[in-house]
Amino acid sequence: MPEADEREVIYLDRDAGSLRPLLLGALIGLALGMLFAPQSGMETRRALRRRLRKFRALTEEAVGELTDRITSELRAVKPGDRAEAED
Repeated sequence: MPEADEREVIYLDRDAGSLRPLLLGALIGLALGMLFAPQSGMETRRALRRRLRKFRALTEEAVGELTDRITSELRAVKPGDRAEAED
């Protein structure tokens, strides 16, 4: 019979859910896709620039919205609450 002080300890391996293999595979797939693309290099670069501009605009918009949301949440916090949170 185990003593009351003894407890079972369970260790979790968190490296199993890493995104590195997925990202590496995506980069390799992107590189191979560009090498074997049916269009010319100039057309591929032009399309890639266009997509990157769209992605940048979407990212800037999302960051702006997030910044606005965080700012409004911080303004909603009372000044006394901020002093307590900093302590």
